[in-house]
Amino acid sequence: MLTNIYVKNFRCFSEIEVNNFKTINLIGGDNNSGKTALLEAVFLSSFHDYPVVSILRQLRGEGENIIKITPEKTWDYFFYNFNKDKNIQFNSEYHGGGTSSMELSHLYGVEPVLKALSNFTDSKGKLSELLSSKFSDTVFLNMLGNHEGNSFNYLYYPDKENGKIGSFKSPKDFKTTPFLHSIKRIQNKSIAKLYTDAKPFRDIFDKILQTIDSRIIKSVIETPWEESILHLELNNGMPVPINMFGDAVKKVVEIALVMLNTQNSMIFIDEIENGIHYTKHHELWRFLFQIAKDNKLQIFATSHSGEMIRTFNEVAHNTEFDKDAMYFEMYKDPRGFIVANPLDMDMLNYAILTNNFIRGER
Repeated sequence: MLTNIYVKNFRCFSEIEVNNFKTINLIGGDNNSGKTALLEAVFLSSFHDYPVVSILRQLRGEGENIIKITPEKTWDYFFYNFNKDKNIQFNSEYHGGGTSSMELSHLYGVEPVLKALSNFTDSKGKLSELLSSKFSDTVFLNMLGNHEGNSFNYLYYPDKENGKIGSFKSPKDFKTTPFLHSIKRIQNKSIAKLYTDAKPFRDIFDKILQTIDSRIIKSVIETPWEESILHLELNNGMPVPINMFGDAVKKVVEIALVMLNTQNSMIFIDEIENGIHYTKHHELWRFLFQIAKDNKLQIFATSHSGEMIRTFNEVAHNTEFDKDAMYFEMYKDPRGFIVANPLDMDMLNYAILTNNFIRGER
C-alpha cells in the first residue's frame, strides 16, 4: 500500500510531497487545485508497466489530432509549465518499507534515444539507421525507474501514421482501467464483461444499486442485436438498459463493478460525487469502505462536494473504518505552491464542526 509520494515537474506541480496515504483517500479542494493531477501522479508512478501514458492522454482529451498534426507537442502537458527540459520525477514509499522511483525525460535525436535503448538491443548500428530513417524528427518520452528493486525502461513515441502512442517495449494490458473518469463512461461491452466476471458478487452489486434507485430489483444481461448489454430490472417488471438511466446509476455501476473485480490493487475515482444525490452518499461510502477492506484495495478519490466530504467523515469517524481513512485538502500556499494537507478523521471532524477550511477556501 502506498504511504507517501514525492512529485516534481509534473502537470501543475513544480514540486509536492504528500504523506500519510491510507486505505481510502479522499482528496478535496477548489477547482484547478491539482486534485486530478495528484490521482494521475499516483496512477502513473504505480502502474509503470501498463499503458498509463496513453490512458492519461485519452482521459485529458488529447486525441489523434495532436499526434498526427503536431507530434512535437505530444508530451507537453505532462511537464510542469510545458517545460520539457526539466525531467519529471516520482519517488514513492510503501507500507513495509518498499520504495520506487521514476523519471520521465523528453528525448529528441538519435543519440540520446540509442542510449535509452541500450537495454533493448546490442545492434546499435542497424538501429541507428532505422531511427534516422523513420524517427529523425520524433520526440520520445523515456520512462526509467526502479520499483522495489526491479528496474524498468520504456520508450514511447507519437506514431503519426495511426495517431497513437507507440513503444519499443510493449506494456501489459489492464483487464479494465482502474482510473474512473469524472465524465467518460466505460463502454457497454466492457460493462457486460465486468458484470459477467463479478458473478459471485451479484447480490452485493444489486444492493449497491438499490441504494441509488429503490426501484431497481435486480441486474440482468440482455442481448439485443447480438450485443450483451447490462439491464436493470425495475419494480414494474421491465428490464431497462443501463444507458437509459441517469449518470448517478451509470457511475455507481462502474465503481461497483471495477471494485468487485479487483483485488490487492489501487483504484482511482475522479469527482466521485458527480451525478449522485447527497442523500445517497452515506450508504455509498459504507459499501466502498467494506469492499475496499474485503478486496484489499487502496482507493484514491477526488471531490469538491461538502456533502460528500462530510458523509465520508461520518462513515469513517469513530467506526471500524476510522484508521483506514484520510482526507487531503489541496490548496495553494502564499508562495503559490500547491500543497496537500492530510487530515485524519478526528482532525476532519473537528474542522467540519468548527466550520474550518476543508475544501481549499483560503
